[in-house]
Amino acid sequence: MSCWNAAVRPVCFVPFFLLLCLLMAAPCFAEEAAAPAPTPEPAVVPDTLETKVAELASLALDELRAKAQAIEENIPKLAAAAQELAGQVRELRIAAQQSEAVLAVREEMAALQRKLEQVIDELPDVKAKAEEAVKAKAKLFQEMQLRTRVLAVIAAAERKAAEEGRAVEEAIEERKTEAMEGPE
Repeated sequence: MSCWNAAVRPVCFVPFFLLLCLLMAAPCFAEEAAAPAPTPEPAVVPDTLETKVAELASLALDELRAKAQAIEENIPKLAAAAQELAGQVRELRIAAQQSEAVLAVREEMAALQRKLEQVIDELPDVKAKAEEAVKAKAKLFQEMQLRTRVLAVIAAAERKAAEEGRAVEEAIEERKTEAMEGPE
């Protein structure tokens, strides 16, 4: 397997980095071996890069390979954990979108509820106006029926008067003709 494989690159980089640190620290260790032993100081050495390099130098090459192997073995577990975490993040995003949608629906329902309450409050006024309109229409209908009856009576009276007028004219004509024919 190549060290430049994208999935393994960080794992291969760790032993390389440790080896580089050991090589860089090797001249320091050679100088320390040649120098006389210093007197031990009671002061506490802070956890610095130098202490890490010294600690790494003390590890055997086999231990480094074992750690690299352990890290490589953990990569699938870490990848699976990362995928699971990504799935959980997706689920959380979906849940957040769903809760936003529910809130929007609740707001719309509240607006509809307010409008419905307004309509219900206006119903008595609308009912009263409708009743007034029905009463006015009934009154108008009665007036129209009365007018129709009155017009029918007037028309009947006019017909009767016309017939009587014709009868009177005929009677006058007969009298005239009788008067003209005279006493014979």
